[in-house]
Amino acid sequence: MSEAPLPVTAVIAAYNRADVVERAVRSVLAQPRPPAEVLVVDDASTDATIQRAQAAGATVLRRERNGGAAAARNMGVEAATQPWIAFLDSDDEWLPCHLATLWPLAEDYELVTGASLVKSASSIVTKRSGVARRTELYSPAALVFPDNFVSSGGVLVSRAAVREVGGFDEGLRFAEDFDLWLRVLSRHPGVAVPDPVCIYYRHDGQKTGQVSEARAAQRGLLERYRDQPWWSERAFHRRLALNECERRIAQGHRLSALRLLLSGLVRDPSVHAPVARVLASRRLRSGG
Repeated sequence: MSEAPLPVTAVIAAYNRADVVERAVRSVLAQPRPPAEVLVVDDASTDATIQRAQAAGATVLRRERNGGAAAARNMGVEAATQPWIAFLDSDDEWLPCHLATLWPLAEDYELVTGASLVKSASSIVTKRSGVARRTELYSPAALVFPDNFVSSGGVLVSRAAVREVGGFDEGLRFAEDFDLWLRVLSRHPGVAVPDPVCIYYRHDGQKTGQVSEARAAQRGLLERYRDQPWWSERAFHRRLALNECERRIAQGHRLSALRLLLSGLVRDPSVHAPVARVLASRRLRSGG
């Protein structure tokens, strides 16, 4: 006999994803112990997203008007009948080990997260930056520097904790998931593990591909929390310096990034020395 489903609701927000939503749903249902409930929240799609999601085995909720990912996820959280929520973007997928990796840790934490693999259009798969070893998260400060390693497709979170902090901020266009993790971790403990549990597909249609806008949004978001006890001015400036160096490197301006880093090391080594270590580590991992 197969084991009973886990007391988890998978919430998949979808908008005009008829071409990929079946893959997402099937990856959820393919877990050795699948979630007890799979909800696809259709954000007023104009294609066959609903039909494809239903055919794959999901229960579909439909929004009459398009409201964005935050609103769709909130609808899924409110409709969920299970005490735990696991999110997935409709164009990504869970690895078969997703719930088997995260669920055993849920007894002691309100938020559990694993790493993700990134697959590009060229079919190159890389591991997204994350923790090197199991790391307990007792403060949102853990997500400030070097970056937010909690991906929406790689997290298992208590429904009660999400509702307690008010769910996703529907006024945010970018980084609405990052904002939620900060608020949850400000009240509840979490844990991160280095094991990959999902695949993030990188393509031109994703809003997170708009790197400059996303980083600006994250900067503005972090500044909203300056009055919080976990806030660290030094960690904030480390993140800004790292983002700027990586922006220049991505644009092919490696020498400019190096000059920026060297001048920073002279001016304020307490900020820029950790940035240099992160950049060196990432270069070693990428072989670049």
